[in-house]
Amino acid sequence: MKFKLGPLPENEDFHPSATGWCRLREPSPLLLHALAIPTAVGVMGLTFLCLRIFTPQDKLRIDMTLVWWAIPILIPVHELVHAITTPCCGLSDKTVVGFWPRKLLPYAIYTDALNRSRIIWLIVMPFLTLTVLPAIGMCMIGLGWPLLYHFILVNAGFSSGDILQVPIFCFQVPRHALVRNKGYKSYWRAVRHGYDMHAGGNSGARHCRG
Repeated sequence: MKFKLGPLPENEDFHPSATGWCRLREPSPLLLHALAIPTAVGVMGLTFLCLRIFTPQDKLRIDMTLVWWAIPILIPVHELVHAITTPCCGLSDKTVVGFWPRKLLPYAIYTDALNRSRIIWLIVMPFLTLTVLPAIGMCMIGLGWPLLYHFILVNAGFSSGDILQVPIFCFQVPRHALVRNKGYKSYWRAVRHGYDMHAGGNSGARHCRG
């Protein structure tokens, strides 16, 4: 795993237009932030409603001190969960975790190709592990733990950008296809039964499987 301060890695050895890759239509970082704000409000509101129904209501109060503590803790944790979903559990040198100050964009990326299902799992994993599963646990136990409750809500807000990306890969990328990034831009290329028709080899043979 590598760490970087600055834009997403450009992968200078990757030439998508010359090797049959198709670019996805994606929102710019600025537009993604703009769309993420109302999405975050909706996701946090729905999460709050579910917790309020199934846990003691007198303990579910917003404490801004806990919110401000949760934000700097959850940003790196959220990205590390993305990272460990990549091949080799994030230990490969092709996994990069970073922050792009100019765009206020934290990220975790795998610089080689991944199949569509792996990409989707990578995108949703922080929401599942840091919001959905803890929320289900709290609802089943019926306890209102303030610190965990705030972590669940804050991560739900952080996951809004991830949630917006899921339809992009679901509707633009064929089921049997590889996905790869060049900087912020994402590209896909068709495969058939795990065989990369352009590369002439097995798509999974280029990296170890996590």
